[in-house]
Amino acid sequence: PEVLEVSVFPNPARSQATIIVTGAVEGERSTIDLFATAGAMHSNVFSGDLLAKSENRIALNVEGLPPGVYHCRVISGDRVATSKVIVE
Repeated sequence: PEVLEVSVFPNPARSQATIIVTGAVEGERSTIDLFATAGAMHSNVFSGDLLAKSENRIALNVEGLPPGVYHCRVISGDRVATSKVIVE
């Protein structure tokens, strides 16, 4: 099976970052959430269908978020991938 991967750039980010997801499950709902280091979910960045086996780019507006370390979690089908996001 295709490996689900997520990366974020630029990292650290000041106002906007791009989330890149590859290997999403075709035809299944995918979600992207951003969590503060403390564990509380900060926002639901995306909820919808991502394309399988291709690169998906989602704009992430981090302007107004408190500086710190966040975790971006992508769920597609029964697979989960995470990436650290630093906001300056």
